[in-house]
Amino acid sequence: MSRAAELSVDQGLRATRLLAAAEAELAAGAPERAGALLDRARADPGTALHSGTALRLSGQIRLAAGQLAEATSQLLAAARSLMPVDATLGRQTLLHALEAANQAGRTAIEETRAVAGQILPAESFASHPLTIPDRLLSGFLHRFAGDYQQAASLLHSGITALLDEAVPEDVRLPWMRLGSHAAAELLDEEAKAALAFEYVRLARRRGALTPLPLALNTVADALLRQGRFNLADDAHAEARQIAAATRNPGLRGLRSLQDLVLLCWRGHEATARAAAAEATADVVERGLGWTIGLVHARVAVLELGLGNYSEACQRALYFYREDPLSWGTWLLPELVEAAVRCAEPALAQQAADRLAARAQASGASWGLGLSARSRALVARDADAEELYQEAIALLGTTRARPDLARTHLVYGEWLRRQRRRRDARYQLRSAYDMLADMGAEAFAERARIELAATGERARRRSPGTADELTPQEAQIARLVSEGRTNRDIASQLFIGPATVDYQLRKAFRKLGVTSRTQLVRAMSADGT
Repeated sequence: MSRAAELSVDQGLRATRLLAAAEAELAAGAPERAGALLDRARADPGTALHSGTALRLSGQIRLAAGQLAEATSQLLAAARSLMPVDATLGRQTLLHALEAANQAGRTAIEETRAVAGQILPAESFASHPLTIPDRLLSGFLHRFAGDYQQAASLLHSGITALLDEAVPEDVRLPWMRLGSHAAAELLDEEAKAALAFEYVRLARRRGALTPLPLALNTVADALLRQGRFNLADDAHAEARQIAAATRNPGLRGLRSLQDLVLLCWRGHEATARAAAAEATADVVERGLGWTIGLVHARVAVLELGLGNYSEACQRALYFYREDPLSWGTWLLPELVEAAVRCAEPALAQQAADRLAARAQASGASWGLGLSARSRALVARDADAEELYQEAIALLGTTRARPDLARTHLVYGEWLRRQRRRRDARYQLRSAYDMLADMGAEAFAERARIELAATGERARRRSPGTADELTPQEAQIARLVSEGRTNRDIASQLFIGPATVDYQLRKAFRKLGVTSRTQLVRAMSADGT
């Protein structure tokens, strides 16, 4: 396209082709070359569509570079310019502005909403079927307006379209990251993971090196939510390599945040606090708006694992008050737990109520399970147990293993306070085994201490004990050898069927068997 522009005599065609070349350079991971081509395109006089498109591309370049305030301002100006001449492109530009504003902060969000109210005609979303960006834009605007039920319906339909392989790849790729935000907002773990891996696949196939690191970080977050910390590390490492190779400061500058999230989940206190200080300095220096909230959110997880509930509550309050898209929703369970533990019942109840309303509107098992756990934490003792069991059942149908493990932990803590030590042990063993296996060391230690308080000593995990059955694995293996089903075992041990399946697979691996029949023979052979 750049060569075609050089050969073009017509100024309008030359400008159009230069803009197309600049857009291709940006997608390919070369924002600086994209900016140079954009400057050449602006040198030619053009139509209102040409001027608006150039301003839109300028805003996208700044968004890719992490210049959030400038990106929001330019994208809003471009949307105003484009709406009269190309309403479809104008709405798409407004959606990009909303993406930038969600990272820039509350003021940018309110400005974007105000502009949307001014330039969007009442019938903007009346056409059927709606495009992917139309569904996402309308859904996000309804979310910020407080109409969560309508927002959830629109966002679900946008996610469905993004995962539809019949829709052309070039139509889906530009909106995959926002689709991931929508899935996180809906607390839909299955959709979030599916979008993340499809995002990476599309970016790789099309050689899109600017979005590929973002896609890899999205995959890393999905893997983190599944408790697959080492694979998440690998995805972050590849994202950093690509960002360094393309010399994109907008991506490279967020390295400390990427490191921080895994350090906090793993409970590596000293290195996590150092990474948090580095990330805070980076965010403040570059004026990255709400990104400072990500530092607080990640450290809140660290503080919860360490049992520093007051500090966790203060960290989680930032996103609770600002309530940005996706981040403001998925931090609600952390705030509920922290507020309950530091004797802030009113705050805990308010956060649990907000989460419950959103989870019900979404209908996703992950959100409903987290909501049930949160409601259990704030419930009266007479109502709590049923809610804990509901949370375990719901989360057991998802791949959100860290959240399932933490639910076993808080349920076990509650049972111990009820002086039901035997029942508490079942839950705390499940929590400890799962958390230790995935490497969530601080949460695992919290579970180990609670288990010790019930009178049972949990062995610290080490390579020397890796192939021995834990007490719960042995108990499940014994019940299986007696012919019990996973559901029967789950009911007897007060744990979820997914936990039974997980522990059974571990027992299979340690005993070197692949079926229930082989398990019975192995246990009979050694006299167990």
